[in-house]
Amino acid sequence: MQKKSDSGTTISVVSRVGIYIGLSVLALICLTPLLWALLNSLKPLSEITILPPTWIPKTIRWENYIDVWNTGNFPRYFLNSAIVTLFKVAGRILTASLLAYPLARLRFRGRDALFLFVLAGMMISPEILVIPRYLLVAKLRWIDSYQGLIVPGLFTPFACFVFRQFFLSIPMELEEAALIDGCSRFRIFWCIILPLSKPALAVMAIFAFRAVWNELLWPVIVTNSDKMRVVTLGLAFFKSEEIVQYNLLLAACILVIIPPIVAFFVFQKHFVQGISLSGLKY
Repeated sequence: MQKKSDSGTTISVVSRVGIYIGLSVLALICLTPLLWALLNSLKPLSEITILPPTWIPKTIRWENYIDVWNTGNFPRYFLNSAIVTLFKVAGRILTASLLAYPLARLRFRGRDALFLFVLAGMMISPEILVIPRYLLVAKLRWIDSYQGLIVPGLFTPFACFVFRQFFLSIPMELEEAALIDGCSRFRIFWCIILPLSKPALAVMAIFAFRAVWNELLWPVIVTNSDKMRVVTLGLAFFKSEEIVQYNLLLAACILVIIPPIVAFFVFQKHFVQGISLSGLKY
């Protein structure tokens, strides 16, 4: 019996080591383009264009990042992206959670039909909504404004679905006890349900931050002036007609991807738990 136990333990350890090695190789493959961009962002332009290409820069040029920040209007682009992302992420979380709460915790006629309607919205491609959204924004005279960038994207059916699934995993006894103590429905939602939903909030914060920060199509359509451009538009207009300075372009890309990475590490504590719990019940 002891030999069988030792053999099973050895196989378990070997399989676990194999899994770790495989995952490490996959992680290295996924990180290779990012590493290549980072190393090339530190090279002078003449070193990028040489053949065969080299991985390690012979001359490290940190001034590329300073040049990018001082070129054009990049500080303004970052400010615009920060404002739009902050309000859109907060708006999506608030509107989706407010709708998800009655769909998960209350019983009323038409609840299931309303939930199916929300699910149907997840099947609509965002590109289909561009024209009606633009017509609405133009009629409200919100073209080239923060309102036009923010308001049309304040709700997503996916966020509502995630919150609804997570709210179903919260014990109903907590809500019943609060009702006996005289709490209103909104106070239960605000003081009990939301604080217990930190994993779902983290998941949606990361997904919404990534989606809004990387958004390009809608800002292209709804903005006209340089002062209202976001960072994705700044990257698109960074290339000049005569020459493309790839070292500066890659440095700009590295600067743009830093905020989503920081956001992930801030919310990663609850991220895995939120992913696992948000789809338990239907």
